[in-house]
Amino acid sequence: MADNVKNPPPPPPPRRTLGDYGQRNDGEIANL
Repeated sequence: MADNVKNPPPPPPPRRTLGDYGQRNDGEIANL
């Protein structure tokens, strides 16, 4: 890593909608 410049922070994770709670998100099952 020759870049000494501060890289911008990674984009925030996608917002989980009500439909995502019943589906697998990022390989993890969101349990309420």
